[in-house]
Amino acid sequence: MTRTFPTPAQDTENRMKTKEYIRPMPATWFLHNRHLVVYAIRELTSFFVTGYAIFLILVLARTNHSKSDFRAFYESVLRSRASLIVHLIVLAFVVFHSTTSFNGMARVLVVRRGEERVSPTLIAILNYGAWLVVSVLIFVGVIVFK
Repeated sequence: MTRTFPTPAQDTENRMKTKEYIRPMPATWFLHNRHLVVYAIRELTSFFVTGYAIFLILVLARTNHSKSDFRAFYESVLRSRASLIVHLIVLAFVVFHSTTSFNGMARVLVVRRGEERVSPTLIAILNYGAWLVVSVLIFVGVIVFK
């Protein structure tokens, strides 16, 4: 017994007989749900976080050049008004990205202590506390080693 497969013309004819309903989906379908909007914005901010990390790597590579070259780069690029504005925008994106990630991690991460589940609020507080400690250490390091 051999099995025959429909020809492309028969296949198209069979598909055209059925009336499958395809619900129209607007391009802005995700804007109707606040959680999806926050998720989309957080995913977009990851590009700015990545771009800033690459920028910092390039600045570190620039420090390997002579002191006068880095001083000229610092004066012309890093101390400019445009650089300050870009840094403030990236800071806002990084803070948004970090806070939404910490809040999401507190809901997703399940930590058990014995038989009980650790509160998501406690996980979020510990994340923010670690973030604050690291930020203070970096700030103190910059002030002391200036």
